Amino acid sequence: MMWVLLLNGLAYLGYGIFSGHFVRKLLSFGAMAAYRNVRLEMKHLLLHGTGEYNIVQRILYVVAVADLVALFFTGLTLWKPVQFQGLTNFLGGYDQARHIHFMGMSVLAAFIVVHVGVALAVKGTIKSMVTGRLAAQQVERRERR
Repeated sequence: MMWVLLLNGLAYLGYGIFSGHFVRKLLSFGAMAAYRNVRLEMKHLLLHGTGEYNIVQRILYVVAVADLVALFFTGLTLWKPVQFQGLTNFLGGYDQARHIHFMGMSVLAAFIVVHVGVALAVKGTIKSMVTGRLAAQQVERRERR
């Protein structure tokens, strides 16, 4: 199962890097705009449409991708510490790798809870996820821009 996750992750990273998706959709934001959006999000005042990434989402997706990469490498260290002893030493030893892996899993679990919570909170998100199509109102709004 781990290797299926690895292949899927490599395909996603390859697509994101070579198509420019990461730069266009995730990494294009300024520090002040990010700060303002985080403050608005904390007050539940930040608006966004389905299929559009606001700055808070962009930051969280970058953290999630980096977390999955870290989880893969710490997982390798925990799975075969002798065969990957260079990686084990780089991570500070087996015990330190366990701690990093635990923290990474905690971050991933928190990301999933927040992600599902926001998907349930934003009207029309679940319907578009199930059907694969945006609601008619959202399509009209996009076309007017």
